[in-house]
Amino acid sequence: MGVRALPQTSDYGFGMLRTISVVVATTLLLASCAGSDEADDTPTTSAAPTPTAEVAVETTTTEAAPPTTTTTEPTPTTTEVDEEALIAEVEAAYFAGYDAYHRAIFDPANEELRAALAEFRHGDALANVLGILDDLVELNAVARENPDFGPSRGEITGPVRFTNDAFSEASIVVCELNAEWFVEPEAGPNGEDSILRTDVIRSDLTVLLQLIEGSWKVVAGGAGSDQIGVETCD
Repeated sequence: MGVRALPQTSDYGFGMLRTISVVVATTLLLASCAGSDEADDTPTTSAAPTPTAEVAVETTTTEAAPPTTTTTEPTPTTTEVDEEALIAEVEAAYFAGYDAYHRAIFDPANEELRAALAEFRHGDALANVLGILDDLVELNAVARENPDFGPSRGEITGPVRFTNDAFSEASIVVCELNAEWFVEPEAGPNGEDSILRTDVIRSDLTVLLQLIEGSWKVVAGGAGSDQIGVETCD
């Protein structure tokens, strides 16, 4: 009976001309001469009326110059990225997720251990490991530490590479030595555990992590290779 392997896993301005008519009125002057006591009268003459002249006065409104604005170009700001610190975070997140999975396979029905996986995995990567735990429950199988090898372990064998300018996605090359035995507890003829698998399996793969809500999480495992019985990453 086999157990499914861990999946590899942003104018105004205006002008105007107007004419104002000014009427200059000249008062009509009437001159009269007073008569004497003599019999003959002196003719009275009156000045001819002065014609009214209409004078056109041109007034000009000076066009206002547009307001002068001074634009100051913003000084480019650069945020320094502490890449070494980010690499350390990515590596720590990978190891934490690896350890959380290997705790869960010892007790695959444990809801707390299953829930803890979501702290370190997301999307398909989370669904895959939950699927493995479901298979173990269905098989009534659990993991046991390999007495000849000890605990499983993962090793980083390649550089951490950030895959976008925001430093929010990274890939990491790892070697995993998955050494647990898988057994069906007390299923042997005399009540002993029934052994399902005892091989150490070396897996070489590329793991993709993303920064999700402030935490690095495994989202995928690239295609790698599995070697049965190989107990070293050298």
